[in-house]
Amino acid sequence: MEIAGVVLVLAGIVIVWGAEATASGRLGINGLIGLRFGALLMSDRAWHLGHRAARVPLDLAGAFLILTGILVFVLDLPEDAVGILVIFGAIAALAMIILGSVLGSREANRVLGEDDESLPS
Repeated sequence: MEIAGVVLVLAGIVIVWGAEATASGRLGINGLIGLRFGALLMSDRAWHLGHRAARVPLDLAGAFLILTGILVFVLDLPEDAVGILVIFGAIAALAMIILGSVLGSREANRVLGEDDESLPS
């Protein structure tokens, strides 16, 4: 079960790093890190502002995974209980990723709508 704890902590760290790098503008549109939805990929501005809108839920997703991984190490639980803990941690992280995706997509669509309105007809 130690492997599960390590994987969860590392996955959480990658999610938090990715959320911060994309939201701060240090990491632009790419093929590996970030939310991969149409509106977010349409412009650098939509990518950046969409990820800024998704930052808190994505940070929470990473934190849930990190916390779950640490609990796997710290708590002396039977294997079944560890499995349940991992499932709940993963569900909590997934819920935050979905929320971040919704918020990011909404913001990207809003930005793209503003950009369209500024174009001459």
